[in-house]
Amino acid sequence: MSNSSSGEMSRLFLPPINRALRKLDPSFFQKPSYYSSACSDGRNIPKVMKECAKDLLRVPRSVITQKNDTEKERQAVPSAGAKGRSSDFFGLNLSTAQPKTRDFVEQKIIELEPYTHMKYENWSYEEIMSEILPKDLGKIPCRFAQAGHLAHLNLREHTLPYKDLIATVLLDKNPNVSTVVNKIEDLGTGSGSVYRTFPMELLAGEDNTNVEVRESGCAFSFDFAKFYWNSRLGNERYGRSGPFAIPAAKQRVFGYANDLNPESYKSLVDNIKINKITLASKPSTPHHLDHELSTMKKVSQFLTPHNLDGAYFIRESIRALLSRS
Repeated sequence: MSNSSSGEMSRLFLPPINRALRKLDPSFFQKPSYYSSACSDGRNIPKVMKECAKDLLRVPRSVITQKNDTEKERQAVPSAGAKGRSSDFFGLNLSTAQPKTRDFVEQKIIELEPYTHMKYENWSYEEIMSEILPKDLGKIPCRFAQAGHLAHLNLREHTLPYKDLIATVLLDKNPNVSTVVNKIEDLGTGSGSVYRTFPMELLAGEDNTNVEVRESGCAFSFDFAKFYWNSRLGNERYGRSGPFAIPAAKQRVFGYANDLNPESYKSLVDNIKINKITLASKPSTPHHLDHELSTMKKVSQFLTPHNLDGAYFIRESIRALLSRS
């Protein structure tokens, strides 16, 4: 098949275009298909792909899963496409198919099922957005940071008129996301500058910023709206909710963890309990810091949280350690 023919064929399997859309209407995304899908159990898919390759129509797109009349899920045979994922379809006429293909049909290794239309659920986020956002908008906003069930967008100004569309489709196409927010001020500016927080707006899903993240074999629960967290910037963290100190303490490393933000400190204390780490001493205020090292009684007591000014914390921690030595 020539490149032009291949492009035309790919176009047949892409969503319908509506660049005037401002509010998502899933019912708009319907498209007839005049092919049948080759359905097979997952364990047979590699064999079918290899043996029936000459009969496959390969289109770069998402794998299609449908339910038949008995509600049993059947999966269209996948293959490697230009974008890494695709669905394969067999033509309706088996008389021209390869002998192996006909054998598989007779043995019910594959079943040809009518695939009369495609709908919203069959297309990916990128495929949907590429047909509804203006062409001159540039690159489709695809990247987001995730903390637990929450997806955090940082949309640029020229994409803001489409923020509701972007968030709604992103929510639909990511089953492990139930809340989508967008940052509306830069980090460390405005009212959140002291604690490096930022205001955000809810774009789609549940109004719930209390999340749980698992890293390094530990669980961290916190309110995403009340202090800064970015899993991609782990080497820039401070005390926060304990992403450095708690894994270290679980490896029997003694340490102090400090954060000026009261919400971060509260989360740190809670996460020490969640991860079953015994406190090295009472959580400190400036008056407690002098006595912390002398209160250690058990080798299982490794971590002490602090809610202090950073400069004071460093000075007094060093002083306490020196006095002990």
